[in-house]
Amino acid sequence: MKILYAACNRKGAQLQLGRFLSAVAKGEHQIKLAGFNESCPGFYLDWTLDALLDMFNLDHISFDNDNLRTYFSQVKTFNPDLIISDLEIFSSHIGLVLNKPVWQVSPLLLYYGLNAVEKTNMGVYKNYSYIFNKQATIDDLIRNALMNADKKFIYSHFGDATSAELMEGFEWVRPYHVTGKTSIPCKHNVCAVTLRNEKKYINYLNKFSDTVLFSTNLDEEFAGVTLKDISNLVEYGCNLKNCDLALNQGFTDLLADAFYNNKFSGILPDFSQAECVINALYAEYLGLGKVIYQDEDIEALEIKSSDNKLEFLHEKLKGM
Repeated sequence: MKILYAACNRKGAQLQLGRFLSAVAKGEHQIKLAGFNESCPGFYLDWTLDALLDMFNLDHISFDNDNLRTYFSQVKTFNPDLIISDLEIFSSHIGLVLNKPVWQVSPLLLYYGLNAVEKTNMGVYKNYSYIFNKQATIDDLIRNALMNADKKFIYSHFGDATSAELMEGFEWVRPYHVTGKTSIPCKHNVCAVTLRNEKKYINYLNKFSDTVLFSTNLDEEFAGVTLKDISNLVEYGCNLKNCDLALNQGFTDLLADAFYNNKFSGILPDFSQAECVINALYAEYLGLGKVIYQDEDIEALEIKSSDNKLEFLHEKLKGM
C-alpha cells in the first residue's frame, strides 16, 4: 500500500513519526513523508511543508498558494492509497480534493474527542482556554478536516487509563512506547526526558539527587545530572523502568513511556504546545501524574497501567 504520512508542526511530531516508522515492517508499505523542518529533525522528508506557510504570519493558513498547487500535483502523481495525517491541514485538504482516504492520527485529537464534561472537570475551560483559543484561526479548518476524515484516532495512552465516552466518530489508538526490565544497575531516583534541553526544566532537576536526563542534544553538560542519549532505547527503557519518578514535559510518547512502565509522571508542561497542556491536565485528573508549575516538591504515587486491547496504528493498517 502507498501511504503519505503528513506530520504537523508540533514538537512531539518527531516522536510519533519515528516510532511509527520503526513499527512498520520493512518493505510492507511504500511510505512517503511530508512535514516541517523544525518538527521533524533528522528525517528525510519527501515534501518539506514550510514553504506552504505565510512567511509574514506563520499562523495563517491559505489554500490559495502556488507552492501548495505544486505539492498537490506531486501528491496526485504519487497517488497514495491512504493519507495518514497528524492533524496536518494541507495534506488533509489535498486528500479531500483527491477523494483519498484520510486518517487523522494525533494526540491533539484528545481536545476534540473528549466530551465537554471531562474537559470541564479537568480545567481546560477554566484555566487554559487561552492556549486553545490560539488555535481559533485554524479551528474551522481542523474541524472540517475531522468532519471529512475516514478515521479519527486519538493517539494516546489515556485510552488504556479511562473508560470516558468519546465524541462520536473518535477512537483510541495505542501510542508507541518503550518499556524496560527490572535491573539494579539501571536504578536511579529520577529519570527525566527533554527534547530540546530547556533550561528551566533542567534547572528543576537540581532538586533531586541521582538524576539521569535523556535528551536529543548531548553537546551540553549540566551539574548534578547524568546526560544520556534518548535514541538508545534499551538504556532509556531500563532507566525508566527502574526509576522512582519520571519527569517530562507532557509530550504524549514520553508520558506513554512512563505509563506503560507503571511510573508516575512529574510534568513541567511546555506551555507553547497545546498537546502538552491537555496531556498534563488529563494525567493529573486521572491520577497518573502531577503538574509542576513552580519550584515545588513532588511525591511519586503508585500507578498501574491497564490493558484495554487497543491496537497500534500499524495494526490498524492490516484492516485496510
